Amino acid sequence: HKFALLKAKTDGGLSGRDEYIKQLELVVKNYSGSESAQEAQRILDYLRLSIKGESEKQDNSKNRVEDSVVYTLLPANIHFVVFTLPEGSKKITSLQKAISDFNKENYSLESFEISSLAIAEQTIIVIKQLKNKDKSLDYLKHLTSSTQWEDFTETVVDQFVIAKENFVKLIQRSNIQEYLRFYYQNYKVN
Repeated sequence: HKFALLKAKTDGGLSGRDEYIKQLELVVKNYSGSESAQEAQRILDYLRLSIKGESEKQDNSKNRVEDSVVYTLLPANIHFVVFTLPEGSKKITSLQKAISDFNKENYSLESFEISSLAIAEQTIIVIKQLKNKDKSLDYLKHLTSSTQWEDFTETVVDQFVIAKENFVKLIQRSNIQEYLRFYYQNYKVN
């Protein structure tokens, strides 16, 4: 059941929200009663609540700025990898250490910076600086399929990559869901 949840998070994080929801629903259905099913349900509830909130915001706001206007697809620019955790999560330090250990083992010639900060009632862990969109997506897939990641599959809410310029906008706007809409539309991996 843990591997099914890991697969759901990895595939969904790379393929978009609809696929993420579909994969999480399979975990809930196939592993009913397990810790992973409970975690998958918690994430599904969170996603559905955010979708409902997005829908209500869109209905109530005629002057809403389109995500595609706010964020720009910059595939050749420096990218960051971002993980979101519930605010106050007790696994922030251990996740940062696991990422650091993973980097030492697999990317010893690279110099990545790992930091965390609070944004929009969540904590985010940011891994800086990957060469471009493709390198950041490869890194994300490699990390989330590693053994170091197994203990955190139930901790991380969302995972995505973001261009450095868009990260600045994300911090200014403090709206992760707004960026995720842009991400799911523009970073689909086949």
